[in-house]
Amino acid sequence: MLWLCLHFHQLPLEVFTTALPQDSPMALAIVEKHRLCAVNAAASALGARVGMSAGSVLALSDAVKLRERAPALEARALETLADWACHFSSQVSIWPPRSEEHTSELQSH
Repeated sequence: MLWLCLHFHQLPLEVFTTALPQDSPMALAIVEKHRLCAVNAAASALGARVGMSAGSVLALSDAVKLRERAPALEARALETLADWACHFSSQVSIWPPRSEEHTSELQSH
């Protein structure tokens, strides 16, 4: 049996950036439990790193926009991806966001 696993490690960030142009200069970081769990390239260039406290990032630069992690948006995005995957396989399973790993997965058998 063949299977495919898609790992969306940037999903917490991507649910907030889908409406932005890909080359958007906005520095964005996602916060969970007062710590960054995802940063985009612009935020990284300003010194933001996953694991930093929200306060530390704001002390580095007030240009970094902080957004609270949105598990409901992530779940909705995963459901949309699962619907798409059903075009290729009838056996699709979703592993919802896991807080401790900051990731989501979609598997197809």
